[in-house]
Amino acid sequence: MKRAEKDVRDYVFHILLSKPWLGAGLLVLVNLLFRLPETGTPSIWLDEAQTMYQVQRDIASILEDYVKQQQNAPLYFILVHVWVKLFGVSVFAVRLFSVLCMALAGGVLYVFARRLHSLGFALGVSLLFLGVNDFMFFAHEARGYACIGFEAVLSYFFFYQLLTRPKWTYALALGLANLALLYTHYLTVYLLLAQGVVTIYWWLLAKDRKSFKLYVLAHVGVVLLFLPWLSVVMSVMPEKGNFWIPESSWGQLQNVYYYLIKGRHRTYWVFGFLALSVLWWLWKGRTKAPEERLAYTMLFLWAFFPVLTNYFVGFKVPVFLAKYTFYASMGFLMFFAYSMMSMPLPRWVIALLFGCCIFYNFKSLHFYSAKEEDWKSAIEYVKEKHQPSETLVFAQRSYVYKAFYVYYDPIAFASTPNIPHHARSKQIFFGDSVSEMEKAIEEVQPKRVVYLRSHWIREPEGDPIENYLKGQGELVSQLEDPTKVEVFEYVLP
Repeated sequence: MKRAEKDVRDYVFHILLSKPWLGAGLLVLVNLLFRLPETGTPSIWLDEAQTMYQVQRDIASILEDYVKQQQNAPLYFILVHVWVKLFGVSVFAVRLFSVLCMALAGGVLYVFARRLHSLGFALGVSLLFLGVNDFMFFAHEARGYACIGFEAVLSYFFFYQLLTRPKWTYALALGLANLALLYTHYLTVYLLLAQGVVTIYWWLLAKDRKSFKLYVLAHVGVVLLFLPWLSVVMSVMPEKGNFWIPESSWGQLQNVYYYLIKGRHRTYWVFGFLALSVLWWLWKGRTKAPEERLAYTMLFLWAFFPVLTNYFVGFKVPVFLAKYTFYASMGFLMFFAYSMMSMPLPRWVIALLFGCCIFYNFKSLHFYSAKEEDWKSAIEYVKEKHQPSETLVFAQRSYVYKAFYVYYDPIAFASTPNIPHHARSKQIFFGDSVSEMEKAIEEVQPKRVVYLRSHWIREPEGDPIENYLKGQGELVSQLEDPTKVEVFEYVLP
């Protein structure tokens, strides 16, 4: 019996070793099953509602009216536009695209880790990947960050293959992956810069001219194909002092890693370990094989270069948000795991370190990815209070109609070109000022006003619309949560 069990185990390991893409397929399936259950449960928030609204429009309208007017690269919206044609417009369907991207990232990460080190390393990385809150959160986000993560892992896999096994097919694949990254998010340019540094390092280390030439040729193509869009990027570049993102700060930089690593003290321990790893590599690195030195340097720069570069750029241009360099989180995971495997420790100690990290990850994992606003609960409350014959509903601000209508009337959201006009027929108004509220009351002559306020509204001297309603009527009920969406019901005399 024991012999039979050993034979089965040996056969499974043989298959995984000889057919890494089979293992990748299994991990894609595991990631899908792991991330699907809570996909449609959390409420959407404003940015996700914007995605759902925009992807219903034709591609020309998406590009002209949205992408070219804001800091949004086009590729994600075009892909999801095609996706909703197949699967429909719903919270679950739109987020499902992100779940799929994160699952594919998990599969490619396994193959990449197997190529870098060993089957054990690949399995350890895959289990760590499953338990990271950041990856679960963005898998449940109807924005482009999971797509960027998949493209980044794919890019680094082809990049490593190109440097170590130079072929024009890898150069072409890398060029396409990096072009997709730029057209999905402009700040992925930091990843391309990090790869450029590693390419020069490898050229000097291994004297490999072929991989260097192929890399340069691939990125000449990337530059030529992105150049026509560069004028759009420059035209939407945010200006310091005139944009909602604040200047970079040390606290913001710390929070990038506190959230990723799950806590302040654990972050200190992880960075302490990484500091020891870097010191050991500075001391013993020259004795390692060139491919090992390449892998360590490449993963180190993937983990830190995008975040730190964006941090310093953020003092001049307001672009420093953790999610804008989310793709570096996957590099951080790989670098941390590779550092553990590379330290001069007994195998049982390395296995214990991996086991502890995996256990802690799953112990503190949140399957339910709570969003910045809870429009679902707010609209349920509104529906209880809204009687169109005598109630006026007023939501601040004017742009929140997308998030409002996803839950208030999903059929109208998916089929009505002019949602504010449709809402007006039901005595629902969206506005930004007291004067707009006054006009709505004058038009409808309601007995009651239900007022919704996004948590983004924070006036230093109080909310003028709320102050106005206090002077006009009596507050009879409210749904108050300052971190989500607040709802107030007033009876007018």
